[in-house]
Amino acid sequence: MYSIFGPSRILPLVIVLSLTINSHAHADTFSDVYEAFQHAYEQNDIAASVTLSQKAWQLAGKQFGSTSENTLKLHYSYANMLVLAQQYDNAAREYRSVIEQYKAVYGDTHIDTLLTYTGILKNLNTLSYEIVHKSEVKTLKPALAKYLLRNIEEVQDASEQEHAYLYSQVAKEVIQITYMPVQLSELIRFLNTAVGKAEKQWGPNNQQTLETRYFLARGLEAKGHRTDAIDNYLSVATGFDNNNSFSHPYSLASHARLVTLYEEGGESEQATYHCQAIGQMTPWDTNQDPQPLYRVNPDYPRSQARRNQEGSVQLAFRVDTQGLVKNIKVVSTQGNESFADAAIKALSQWRYAPQFKDGKPIDSTELKVILDFTLGI
Repeated sequence: MYSIFGPSRILPLVIVLSLTINSHAHADTFSDVYEAFQHAYEQNDIAASVTLSQKAWQLAGKQFGSTSENTLKLHYSYANMLVLAQQYDNAAREYRSVIEQYKAVYGDTHIDTLLTYTGILKNLNTLSYEIVHKSEVKTLKPALAKYLLRNIEEVQDASEQEHAYLYSQVAKEVIQITYMPVQLSELIRFLNTAVGKAEKQWGPNNQQTLETRYFLARGLEAKGHRTDAIDNYLSVATGFDNNNSFSHPYSLASHARLVTLYEEGGESEQATYHCQAIGQMTPWDTNQDPQPLYRVNPDYPRSQARRNQEGSVQLAFRVDTQGLVKNIKVVSTQGNESFADAAIKALSQWRYAPQFKDGKPIDSTELKVILDFTLGI
């Protein structure tokens, strides 16, 4: 859930206390509305939260002044509530207004201004691709990311620890942007700097550092720097494993990406270790089919494509101790037999995390999968 308040270094409890201390003149009006807003939010009453957050922000402006910290934070809260209420265009406009207010009060590169940019981007990153591209959020997200990347070096009023923290948080949010607003080479330079600051502040094996290095690995992979990406994913996976943080999502993600990168490079033996590592970390759920770590899409039989013929193949198979697909059998075929040949060829290249029992990998029971062959319209 979103934080009610802006992404500042001041905790919400301090804000509540300051509001109580400084609200003599209009205590009945402001305090009642503010407390009602908090209650509505805690009760997940989104409609009431929108109305009350807007009213609390407006009353705060009258009581504390339009440029007070309390007023800015309550404006940010109102924008957050609009997102929760699915009023995305209105939320985007209020976020833009919040940004301009922070820049006017604190300056373009003050730590609180850049943290606000980062907090807004974090909130917007929770929205689906479909939502983003049907609203004003579509232009706001890359604008936020670009501003952060171009201005973060000039951050003001930040300690070294705050500086490192800001870099790591910006890295986490910017790497999720679908359409990067800067060249990948610029992004990678930024990510390298972020890792360097994290290592200096927290050491190479700290969780914050490892998470930041994971973002660097993703950037390197996107740029096509396969060897460097592998090196960084290995550092992340090894670091978390050495810290006994086997279930950390970035540990699992790093092992998974290494499976793909090694398979794409024809290094199946190297991929096996990471298949087994994931299998050991994540017990099989007997109530659902396991998902492949690496999959190859089947080639569409040319003869059937020329005839505009579609098909479907159900295959049975087992996953061995190395995560390889074995004992493939055709259960049923709809359409020409060439669909079955293509499906078997593709499935034989898939990789899974093997099942573990008593700490050792074992062959799986028989699994089934359906591969559909459909032509685009």
